[in-house]
Amino acid sequence: MQSFHINAIQLRIATVRETLLAHPLYDHLQGVDAIKVFMEHHVFAVWDFMSMLKALQQQLTSTSTAWVPTAYPVARRLINEIVVAEESDIDINGLPASHYEMYVQAMKQAGARIEPVHRLLKKLHGGFKVSEVLRFNSAELNPVVLQFLKANQAIIKRGKAHEIASAFTFGREDLIPDLFGEIIKD
Repeated sequence: MQSFHINAIQLRIATVRETLLAHPLYDHLQGVDAIKVFMEHHVFAVWDFMSMLKALQQQLTSTSTAWVPTAYPVARRLINEIVVAEESDIDINGLPASHYEMYVQAMKQAGARIEPVHRLLKKLHGGFKVSEVLRFNSAELNPVVLQFLKANQAIIKRGKAHEIASAFTFGREDLIPDLFGEIIKD
């Protein structure tokens, strides 16, 4: 029964998915300068991915000091496995690093600007809430990036695990490998 629901969702979003996979952006990603600009924007999606993942971890696992088992052991294991892979993978030097940190390192190697995303994280490290930083755009984000982050943070803020899981799965985990395939293909 569950696979029927997933198939129904996949059919419903197929047109949007195909539109994304055929986006004209890929034709413009010619050369290092274009890739750098792409990375400078995409890094926010990488960071936002982690935010969605952590929201799912809070919803589906026990993250409080007084641990109690949650009602969904399969989901609990899946989310924790994804967290380990995304937050504590092993980098090219054999050291633990998150995929976000690896992405930022790749940006540095490519010569892409990392200051915009660092401003966001500096605000968060300084104690500001994501909602405050986005509401007042105190990290001075590009308007398109700001709109993207606000939309995803609204999903997280509603706190509905099925909505977060849907955005995470169908908007990230299931889609990103194919999107990057389009970029790498050329």
